[in-house]
Amino acid sequence: MKINYPIIKSLSFLGVKIVVYDGYYLSQETDLKDFENVVCYDENDLILWKIHGAKESGHWLDHDSFTNVGVHENDDCVATSFSGHVFNVDIKTGEASYKRFVK
Repeated sequence: MKINYPIIKSLSFLGVKIVVYDGYYLSQETDLKDFENVVCYDENDLILWKIHGAKESGHWLDHDSFTNVGVHENDDCVATSFSGHVFNVDIKTGEASYKRFVK
């Protein structure tokens, strides 16, 4: 599946590329949902996963989306939502687990 939405950020590490697509253009009705706008690709640009689990965490607002993704010095991946919630992201599966609020 080729994703054709504007990109906010892209980073490469540990042999994969993680892309944050602009959630402004996404909704529950688009092929890429507003709650799954972080996508991981392999070296051949094949989708390995779309972020998941944040919507079910109890810390997700309707029509929210991720605006940033980063990697800490210990190779932990985190994603931050527009509303200020930070989630740890399992780099192998894309599973998001709630970490903290940062606004």
